[in-house]
Amino acid sequence: MKYSKYILAVLFIGIASIGIIGANDMMRSEIQVPLPQVTEKVELRMALPDVPDKVFILSIEDKQLDDVKAKKIAERVIGNNKTNKSLKLFSKGQMKYSTGKEWTDNFTKKELLNEEQAKTKALGYIKKLAKEDLIDTNMVNSSKLEVVYDETFVIKDGKSESFVTNQHINMPLSVDGIPLHGGGAKVRVYLVKGGEMAGLTNGVGKLKKDKQVPIITPDEAINSLKENGYKNMTIDSLELAYEVLPPEENESFVYPTYVFKGVLHGPEGDNVSFYTNVPAVRKE
Repeated sequence: MKYSKYILAVLFIGIASIGIIGANDMMRSEIQVPLPQVTEKVELRMALPDVPDKVFILSIEDKQLDDVKAKKIAERVIGNNKTNKSLKLFSKGQMKYSTGKEWTDNFTKKELLNEEQAKTKALGYIKKLAKEDLIDTNMVNSSKLEVVYDETFVIKDGKSESFVTNQHINMPLSVDGIPLHGGGAKVRVYLVKGGEMAGLTNGVGKLKKDKQVPIITPDEAINSLKENGYKNMTIDSLELAYEVLPPEENESFVYPTYVFKGVLHGPEGDNVSFYTNVPAVRKE
């Protein structure tokens, strides 16, 4: 343990102090043990981003969907014969759908669509969501779609073989060039053997610009981190983003934030990777 010697010293002196006080209630021990000091140092491994003076707060349109409306939308988007599978459609229009096949089936990459076909099919479902006014396709950077394969290993005849459980397509999202981050910033389509759609997630919903607000600078965001204990750190990346919470949080607004990734350096040479946010809206 990094601080064990200091903790033991504090315990020893604490016990001694109790003995002194017990012998004489008027006597009081105020001996202090110095703790290791953290040197203040910030190393940047990239240039600070150029950011505007003001950005918009975004609001999530409330579609006020009830179960009946949700089922009809799901039938039009994913197909009438599939709506008996796991489906959750939130009142603001976010959707989570799964057949379960994306985690249980095993197959090879040769049995999947090629990546261009997979991207085209995934975008088709996003267009269906847009037709239902549940997402704005202008947020989706269709030229930077990411195709990812979830894999599993199966022991067969004493040998380990690798299989694919699904092929999913991630959609990078942004508003006015500012990327969307967070648990709700997920728009993803899951495909399985033969290009069958096995899962669909729209964690964002339909966003619209609300009011424009001033934001702090990247330097001010770094100072805010330092004030909160990040004294000695290496910053690997820093960007202005919109933090979208998961739809279960039922938030109505999306706020700008600075997203940091880096390494925090401890007083005894210990290093800890960190990923954290600093609110970007300037307090009046």
